[in-house]
Amino acid sequence: MDTTVLGHQVRIEHEGAHRFVTEVVEAFPGEIEALSISKPALEDVFIRRTGHKFWSEKDDAEEAQSRF
Repeated sequence: MDTTVLGHQVRIEHEGAHRFVTEVVEAFPGEIEALSISKPALEDVFIRRTGHKFWSEKDDAEEAQSRF
């Protein structure tokens, strides 16, 4: 199982994630704030290879400030 920590997120790649979610939620009752399941995308491949996202929220905030 591939696991990556990015900021406040833990990304887990798992076959049959729809079944794995139940195990995770039951193992950490009341501790999970949000959870989502998706098919792998280009960004997922980038994260696996580099360990970080294409861009971060910090980059987005700096870009937004530079517009003003």
